[in-house]
Amino acid sequence: MQLPPEFQLFLLAVFFPGQPPETQMPRNAPAVEIVEACAEAMGGWERIRSLETVAFDYPPHAGGPPVEWEILVPNKVRREKEGEFILLFDGSKAGFLEGPWEKKETSPDPGILPEAQWGVMELDLAPYLPAFFHLPWKSDGYGTSGDSRTHLIRVTFPLGGVAIYHIDAEIFLPVQIDFPQHDFSMYLGDFRDVGGILLPHRFTPTADPTRATVIENVRVDPDIDPARFVFPPGFG
Repeated sequence: MQLPPEFQLFLLAVFFPGQPPETQMPRNAPAVEIVEACAEAMGGWERIRSLETVAFDYPPHAGGPPVEWEILVPNKVRREKEGEFILLFDGSKAGFLEGPWEKKETSPDPGILPEAQWGVMELDLAPYLPAFFHLPWKSDGYGTSGDSRTHLIRVTFPLGGVAIYHIDAEIFLPVQIDFPQHDFSMYLGDFRDVGGILLPHRFTPTADPTRATVIENVRVDPDIDPARFVFPPGFG
């Protein structure tokens, strides 16, 4: 059972052109100061640390009803398209609760995706809230995104996936994310204040700017039952 292309790396990307800080930091500033500045630019550590859930609608490129995303911070995600599928990553494994693979009799583990796909699902969370707010990170030097100079922050996820965030050297917002294992990068843009946090709404593959996706109906801290991110006992 393979995860089809439309589910692989829903990796949208857009992060925040909000109001830039008035102060600027030297290019050689310690990386911890860059992360601190990013947190402040997005809404402050207190607000970020209080964030529990995020939800939004993702319009498919092929048209039709949107996919409803629910994220339980820091590392669980549920995607649902009514009448078609429910795809879940519970922080350690991924599978279809409902969908065309759930009852596939030839699979020894109905519904559960191959282990190689679990890390892809984990990386899908990376564009929406910088993983370095919740996971260990390290400086990866300096780079560029478009015409902007950037500080690079590398995060290795628990399942082994890697994301490199470009933090703009002047406004301290993540403006690009790279997934080197997948040779894939995205610009993060159209940042809007949602419940006191600047969140990206437009995600644009750097290799094809015509494929930009704008998410809709973004909510922070909606009331979502944590049980929605748990596989039923004995599932798969």
